[in-house]
Amino acid sequence: MPLPEYYTPEQIAQKLAVTPGKVNRLIDGKLLGCSYVGRSRRISEAHIAEYMRHSGARAPRKNRKRPPIPEDLAPVWKRLTEIALKNYPLLAPFMQEATLVSIDTKARVASVTVQTAAAATVIMAEQNRYALQRHLRTIFLRPLMVRVTSSK
Repeated sequence: MPLPEYYTPEQIAQKLAVTPGKVNRLIDGKLLGCSYVGRSRRISEAHIAEYMRHSGARAPRKNRKRPPIPEDLAPVWKRLTEIALKNYPLLAPFMQEATLVSIDTKARVASVTVQTAAAATVIMAEQNRYALQRHLRTIFLRPLMVRVTSSK
């Protein structure tokens, strides 16, 4: 019975068209099996076949069409305010003082104007800003940073 052929991570990287670091991360993450010869990692055809069987089972990523940015952003801000009323009750009053002014898709920035400095401070608090960015991302299917300016 012939011995199975073993390959180095560098050889596997060439076969899979990835970097050797990626192969080592796959091994460390227990996604790709290996055997050790001393301290050296060696990968057999069986390890590769097992990895390919599991990695090939993933569904391909769907390319979703991004919705267009509407001219009137008031309904979008109203929707975000309703979400805040339900999920972030302390943030909601400050969001009612604010207005979504524009969305720049090239710079990936949503500009929000607030009436008071207190509202700007609360909206720009880290967890609140990230929550807004998350909700904007789900609406427009693109990452957007939130820029807050005070009108006073």
